[in-house]
Amino acid sequence: AKIDDASGCESVPASISVTINDRPAMPVLSPITECAPNTVSIAQPAEAGYSFAYYDTDGITELADASAISASGAYYITKTNDATGCQSEKRTVQVTINERPVMPMLYPVSACAPNAASIVQPEETGFTFTYYMPDGMTVVPDASSISVSGTYYVAKTNDATGCMSELAPISVTIN
Repeated sequence: AKIDDASGCESVPASISVTINDRPAMPVLSPITECAPNTVSIAQPAEAGYSFAYYDTDGITELADASAISASGAYYITKTNDATGCQSEKRTVQVTINERPVMPMLYPVSACAPNAASIVQPEETGFTFTYYMPDGMTVVPDASSISVSGTYYVAKTNDATGCMSELAPISVTIN
């Protein structure tokens, strides 16, 4: 390149070295789905020589914690080459946090022996009920025929999302 000074004189040509660095590659990110109250992480695995930046759904505000996303939306991630400062294009990751089903109030049931009590809930389209023994872990073999007194539990699962309610207690008394 030649440079003219104020008097019109040209300088001796000088060479300039220009380096164009490639942008870091950022893969396409798969959507993430979870059930509330759980959170999801959009944090990428560490890569030597690179750093990541995570952005809220506005694409501008940097997230304080990319490992505890609790709201649905499109989040953004960039990858920067620490040596060159080159940054990838922003990639979008779609996060869906599905709500937990809500259990209705369950009322105590009772029966006189030798009869059994039923804790079966009315059918609801799109939901499945699961019935648990007093330990809260073992599934009741036949929820329509409970013959031992105790506190049993019912969970409601959304068939479309797989999200399950909290366990709701139901008291059974066999007299």
